[in-house]
Amino acid sequence: QLCSRMAYTNVCPDAAGEGVQKCKQPHDLEAFFAAKPAAIGSKCPVLDALGVCPAGLNCRWDAHIKDRKNVDRDGVVVTPESPWLAKVPGMGHPAGEVNVFKYELIGQLRKKVYDFSRSQEVAKAWQRHCSGSCDQPLGGIVEHERRPLDLKGKRILAPLTTVG
Repeated sequence: QLCSRMAYTNVCPDAAGEGVQKCKQPHDLEAFFAAKPAAIGSKCPVLDALGVCPAGLNCRWDAHIKDRKNVDRDGVVVTPESPWLAKVPGMGHPAGEVNVFKYELIGQLRKKVYDFSRSQEVAKAWQRHCSGSCDQPLGGIVEHERRPLDLKGKRILAPLTTVG
Protein backbone atom coordinates (compact mmCIF):
# COMPACT_ATOMS: atom_id res chain seq x y z
CA GLN A 1 0.00 0.00 0.00
CA LEU A 2 1.20 3.44 -0.95
CA CYS A 3 1.04 6.37 1.49
CA SER A 4 -2.65 7.34 1.61
CA ARG A 5 -1.94 11.06 1.05
CA MET A 6 0.38 10.25 -1.84
CA ALA A 7 -2.20 7.87 -3.31
CA TYR A 8 -5.02 10.43 -3.08
CA THR A 9 -3.40 13.81 -3.76
CA ASN A 10 -0.43 12.48 -5.79
CA VAL A 11 1.89 14.32 -3.37
CA CYS A 12 2.85 13.75 0.26
CA PRO A 13 4.05 16.99 1.86
CA ASP A 14 5.85 15.08 4.64
CA ALA A 15 7.57 12.51 2.41
CA ALA A 16 11.03 14.06 2.19
CA GLY A 17 10.60 17.65 3.24
CA GLU A 18 12.28 19.74 5.89
CA GLY A 19 9.36 19.22 8.30
CA VAL A 20 9.80 17.99 11.85
CA GLN A 21 7.89 14.76 11.21
CA LYS A 22 8.44 12.78 8.06
CA CYS A 23 5.90 10.34 6.68
CA LYS A 24 7.01 6.77 7.20
CA GLN A 25 4.71 5.21 4.58
CA PRO A 26 6.04 4.01 1.18
CA HIS A 27 6.25 6.66 -1.57
CA ASP A 28 8.05 4.78 -4.36
CA LEU A 29 5.65 4.85 -7.32
CA GLU A 30 7.82 2.59 -9.51
CA ALA A 31 7.90 -0.20 -6.92
CA PHE A 32 4.22 0.30 -6.12
CA PHE A 33 3.02 -0.03 -9.72
CA ALA A 34 5.38 -2.98 -10.32
CA ALA A 35 3.88 -4.88 -7.34
CA LYS A 36 0.27 -3.75 -7.80
CA PRO A 37 -2.11 -6.59 -8.78
CA ALA A 38 -4.16 -6.39 -11.96
CA ALA A 39 -7.23 -4.15 -11.90
CA ILE A 40 -10.58 -5.68 -10.98
CA GLY A 41 -12.47 -3.70 -13.60
CA SER A 42 -12.54 -0.48 -15.53
CA LYS A 43 -15.16 1.57 -13.61
CA CYS A 44 -14.73 2.32 -9.90
CA PRO A 45 -18.16 2.33 -8.19
CA VAL A 46 -16.97 4.79 -5.54
CA LEU A 47 -15.76 7.16 -8.25
CA ASP A 48 -19.20 6.98 -9.89
CA ALA A 49 -20.97 7.62 -6.59
CA LEU A 50 -18.76 10.36 -5.07
CA GLY A 51 -16.95 11.81 -8.07
CA VAL A 52 -13.57 10.94 -6.58
CA CYS A 53 -12.17 7.75 -5.04
CA PRO A 54 -10.65 8.12 -1.55
CA ALA A 55 -8.36 5.10 -2.15
CA GLY A 56 -6.70 6.96 -5.01
CA LEU A 57 -3.82 5.02 -6.52
CA ASN A 58 -4.39 2.19 -4.01
CA CYS A 59 -7.78 1.47 -5.62
CA ARG A 60 -8.06 -1.84 -7.44
CA TRP A 61 -10.31 -0.34 -10.13
CA ASP A 62 -8.73 1.35 -13.09
CA ALA A 63 -10.88 4.28 -14.25
CA HIS A 64 -9.33 7.07 -12.19
CA ILE A 65 -5.62 6.33 -12.63
CA LYS A 66 -4.24 8.25 -15.62
CA ASP A 67 -0.47 8.54 -16.24
CA ARG A 68 0.17 7.17 -12.72
CA LYS A 69 -1.88 10.01 -11.18
CA ASN A 70 -5.19 9.93 -9.32
CA VAL A 71 -7.90 11.84 -11.20
CA ASP A 72 -11.52 12.72 -10.42
CA ARG A 73 -14.64 11.88 -12.42
CA ASP A 74 -13.88 14.66 -14.95
CA GLY A 75 -10.28 13.50 -15.51
CA VAL A 76 -8.71 16.38 -13.55
CA VAL A 77 -5.65 15.39 -11.49
CA VAL A 78 -6.35 15.54 -7.73
CA THR A 79 -3.89 17.85 -5.95
CA PRO A 80 -3.63 19.26 -2.41
CA GLU A 81 -5.32 22.44 -3.77
CA SER A 82 -8.14 20.43 -5.31
CA PRO A 83 -11.72 21.43 -4.34
CA TRP A 84 -12.38 17.76 -3.46
CA LEU A 85 -10.38 18.14 -0.25
CA ALA A 86 -12.73 20.92 0.87
CA LYS A 87 -15.90 19.09 -0.25
CA VAL A 88 -15.10 15.75 1.37
CA PRO A 89 -13.06 16.23 4.57
CA GLY A 90 -10.86 13.33 5.59
CA MET A 91 -10.16 12.27 2.01
CA GLY A 92 -6.64 11.08 1.58
CA HIS A 93 -6.70 9.22 4.87
CA PRO A 94 -7.48 5.55 5.39
CA ALA A 95 -11.18 4.74 5.01
CA GLY A 96 -13.11 4.85 8.27
CA GLU A 97 -10.33 6.66 10.12
CA VAL A 98 -11.75 9.34 12.38
CA ASN A 99 -8.64 10.18 14.40
CA VAL A 100 -6.87 12.22 11.74
CA PHE A 101 -4.38 14.72 13.12
CA LYS A 102 -1.63 16.85 11.63
CA TYR A 103 1.91 15.58 12.11
CA GLU A 104 2.76 18.70 14.14
CA LEU A 105 0.13 17.76 16.74
CA ILE A 106 1.23 14.12 16.79
CA GLY A 107 4.81 15.26 17.38
CA GLN A 108 3.75 17.54 20.26
CA LEU A 109 1.79 14.71 21.90
CA ARG A 110 4.67 12.25 21.58
CA LYS A 111 7.18 14.74 22.98
CA LYS A 112 4.75 15.66 25.77
CA VAL A 113 4.88 19.39 24.98
CA TYR A 114 1.20 19.86 23.99
CA ASP A 115 -0.65 22.53 26.00
CA PHE A 116 -3.39 20.77 28.01
CA SER A 117 -4.28 23.86 30.09
CA ARG A 118 -7.89 23.99 28.84
CA SER A 119 -8.48 20.33 29.69
CA GLN A 120 -6.85 20.74 33.08
CA GLU A 121 -9.18 23.67 33.91
CA VAL A 122 -12.24 21.57 33.04
CA ALA A 123 -10.91 18.65 35.12
CA LYS A 124 -10.36 20.91 38.14
CA ALA A 125 -13.84 22.40 37.79
CA TRP A 126 -15.31 18.89 37.60
CA GLN A 127 -13.43 17.85 40.76
CA ARG A 128 -14.73 20.93 42.59
CA HIS A 129 -18.26 20.13 41.39
CA CYS A 130 -18.04 16.50 42.50
CA SER A 131 -16.62 17.40 45.92
CA GLY A 132 -19.58 19.73 46.56
CA SER A 133 -17.57 22.93 46.95
CA CYS A 134 -18.97 24.36 43.73
CA ASP A 135 -22.73 24.78 43.24
CA GLN A 136 -22.77 26.13 39.70
CA PRO A 137 -23.44 23.68 36.86
CA LEU A 138 -20.67 22.87 34.40
CA GLY A 139 -22.68 23.01 31.20
CA GLY A 140 -22.79 19.63 29.52
CA ILE A 141 -20.77 17.97 32.29
CA VAL A 142 -23.40 17.62 35.01
CA GLU A 143 -25.14 14.55 36.31
CA HIS A 144 -28.75 14.14 35.28
CA GLU A 145 -31.36 13.60 37.95
CA ARG A 146 -32.41 9.97 38.18
CA ARG A 147 -36.11 9.35 38.10
CA PRO A 148 -37.49 6.36 40.02
CA LEU A 149 -38.44 3.41 37.84
CA ASP A 150 -42.15 2.60 38.14
CA LEU A 151 -42.77 -1.11 37.56
CA LYS A 152 -46.00 -1.38 39.55
CA GLY A 153 -48.65 -3.28 37.54
CA LYS A 154 -46.35 -3.77 34.54
CA ARG A 155 -45.27 -7.03 32.95
CA ILE A 156 -41.60 -7.82 32.70
CA LEU A 157 -40.15 -10.27 30.22
CA ALA A 158 -36.96 -11.87 31.49
CA PRO A 159 -34.16 -12.55 29.01
CA LEU A 160 -34.11 -16.08 27.65
CA THR A 161 -30.32 -16.41 27.76
CA THR A 162 -27.98 -17.13 30.62
CA VAL A 163 -24.51 -15.80 31.26
CA GLY A 164 -21.73 -18.29 31.79
